Amino acid sequence: MSADFYVHIVESPSPEELRGGLTEGKALCAVLDIAGILYSYSLTVDLDQFHIAMTDKVDEAIDEFRKPPILHLSIHGSELGIQLTDQNELLWSDLADYIRPINEILNGGLGVCMSCCGGAHGAQMAEVIRRERLPYKWLAGSFADVAIRDVALAYSVFYCRFHWGDYDDGDLINAVRAASGISDFGIWDDERIQEEYEQLVRIIRAKRVERIRAKQMERIRERIRAKQMERIREEYVEKITARKREAIIQETIDRVLARRREESRLKAQAARQVRKEQISPILYKERIVCNPQILAGKPTVKGTRISVELITDLLEGGSTVDDIMQGYPHITEEDIEACRQYKATGAKLSNVTWEDLDAIMDGKRA
Repeated sequence: MSADFYVHIVESPSPEELRGGLTEGKALCAVLDIAGILYSYSLTVDLDQFHIAMTDKVDEAIDEFRKPPILHLSIHGSELGIQLTDQNELLWSDLADYIRPINEILNGGLGVCMSCCGGAHGAQMAEVIRRERLPYKWLAGSFADVAIRDVALAYSVFYCRFHWGDYDDGDLINAVRAASGISDFGIWDDERIQEEYEQLVRIIRAKRVERIRAKQMERIRERIRAKQMERIREEYVEKITARKREAIIQETIDRVLARRREESRLKAQAARQVRKEQISPILYKERIVCNPQILAGKPTVKGTRISVELITDLLEGGSTVDDIMQGYPHITEEDIEACRQYKATGAKLSNVTWEDLDAIMDGKRA
């Protein structure tokens, strides 16, 4: 590795990161400015811009800085490859075709920093038969899904230490890991990358198998939870005993009977209203009597010792016709209506004669 370099940053953030204005590549540019490290920056949102950044922009920057580049790709990655802002995807083999011409310009001395999730999967680009066809001299990155903050810290430390000449692999990697918290950050160089490629593939496959197994276990757990919920539901249904079912049935019957009683009450009330309208306006003459030997001559219901005054007081006190009939079984609804009519004549509820009442009624009719 050589400290005489410039950083060629190619960034293709997600649409959300682009709208938010906070990207790893821009943050890294600020650090490089402070550290006095040369760099070029290209924002690429589609394949055409990415192609220009990896070809024409590289030639222009090399002519300008007269230094070899370290290619810094700030792009979302995965096991299969990278993804641009417009959701266009490039397989690692496709990316290798872009990187290999730059490495050939530098006579096999290109360094590549994968600033993305799963960037170390870029080691798959070393899957070539002849060593001289490798697309880079060394590759830096992590297998983990890393946050923008952590990866920005990682490469800020990486480039500063590298620029200062402190590029011993072991010390550099440990410093990056300590600063960023990315525990599997690593650097793979051309002397061992093909030797380690099979090991890297095994790691990649192991991680893939681990994820597949995790998904399988999750599906198994989901099936177990579904069976448990079904068993709980069945047990709950079984706990509804015959007594409870009978209680539910009885409650339903009670509601039906209550509704029927209410309907009967309303019908009886309507019938009373009809009869009330049909009662003769002089009904009280037939049902109200004044006998000096009964209650000192007070008006009473015929055939009883119940005074008109008592009945009308009960009505004014809020008692209903049914209440009065229950309290005094000997009188009828017509008797109660006669008491009401008698009170309505304005007669005093005391000793009166029928002649007096006739005179009163004749005066009202006149």
